[in-house]
Amino acid sequence: MECIVSQDSQSVYGFTLVEIILTLVLMGLLGAMIVPYFQAGVFDSSRLLSEQQNILDLNSCMAHMVADYEENYKNDIGGFSSVIGAENSAQDNAYGQYQVAEKLQRTIAGNAALQLTIESPSGNGAKLSYLFTTKF
Repeated sequence: MECIVSQDSQSVYGFTLVEIILTLVLMGLLGAMIVPYFQAGVFDSSRLLSEQQNILDLNSCMAHMVADYEENYKNDIGGFSSVIGAENSAQDNAYGQYQVAEKLQRTIAGNAALQLTIESPSGNGAKLSYLFTTKF
């Protein structure tokens, strides 16, 4: 048996060294550009989580206030206003921990109303407002 190798039909499969090096360089450049975005997301995620927790705490405080108002102070805006605390004061009571950012007593269509804005005591900028009213 005789093996005949034809010089004309030689096929070479694979990548050249230059192609491999260029691919690695491009992957390195793309990786270097993407890493800062992932780092910012990882570091900021803990800050965002604490902000969400503060907002959740404010919602809980306001829900306790609304429930207490509906149950005990439905027609006594002044009494409820005194229980909430003074404007710009930090509170830690049965409602939770909050700071009274703004408290305005008004009369709307002949009915007493209290516009209340509370914020997180940590001062992260999260605020929550609610309008308490007597009968309409």
